[in-house]
Amino acid sequence: MFFIVGMAVIHRLALSPFVLLKRFHSNKTRYVESRLWNIRYEAEGKRYSVEEGSKTLPQIKYVVPVDYFLKAAERSDFTWSAFKNWYQRFRMTLTYEDQKFIPERLAILGPDLAAAHFIVHRGGGVRFVGRNDWIRKDDKDDYFLPRKYVSDISVEALDLAGVSIIYDGLINLVNLRDLRWLSFRSCENVDDWFCDWVGRYADTLEYLDIGSCKEVTDRGIAALHRLRNLKTLIVNDLPKFENRQLVCLLLSDVLPECRIIGINDVSDLHLPNDTHDKQDAIEAKN
Repeated sequence: MFFIVGMAVIHRLALSPFVLLKRFHSNKTRYVESRLWNIRYEAEGKRYSVEEGSKTLPQIKYVVPVDYFLKAAERSDFTWSAFKNWYQRFRMTLTYEDQKFIPERLAILGPDLAAAHFIVHRGGGVRFVGRNDWIRKDDKDDYFLPRKYVSDISVEALDLAGVSIIYDGLINLVNLRDLRWLSFRSCENVDDWFCDWVGRYADTLEYLDIGSCKEVTDRGIAALHRLRNLKTLIVNDLPKFENRQLVCLLLSDVLPECRIIGINDVSDLHLPNDTHDKQDAIEAKN
């Protein structure tokens, strides 16, 4: 007896998926009927009711309409290029979240230590005033930095070479009163806006490396004219820096004490003060 009842139940459950989607009515409202369930989809797609005979089950209140899945399947792109674009957007979203400004960190550590923690944690290096050693992560991704405010610590140098820093993350590097050395070498997101941002340290910055930053153009280099105390500027391997000689010639007029490295991929070029001598020096290097 129990065996017969059990087989009847199994047979009932096995057939139930095949009796779904039995018929569809108008475009405004669609019904899906089966022997056990009578599910009503509304065109607005917000509420529906599930009934078993005369008994109503109120625990399920919301559902996505069938039309949504049909339309989504029509406009979906499952090609490899679409997947790569999605993955790039996904990575950028994670980067924005990772580099957002945290007011509590600034309040606890102060601007210098907060910037140091931000850079070292993401693979960069930091050097403080009065010290010759760089603080970086070790092989186990550990590093030592004070975790509370220290009054006599000031950041002198920041090495962000290869760090995936974005423009929105620069808000974590403000109010560094003694910053003299800065490197953005090989940072894929560094562009002309970064060069303009560097101008906030015009009073202190003496060394700037933006070599191998593929997005920097002539406009970004021209924006560095505000760095009146700059002594060394590295601009090699910039494919979008087209008018190198002209821009660097004009930049040297504004910053006569600055040595520009990387014009026409030469290793060192300190342009003289006289305009004719500058042109002769450039031609000699070529």
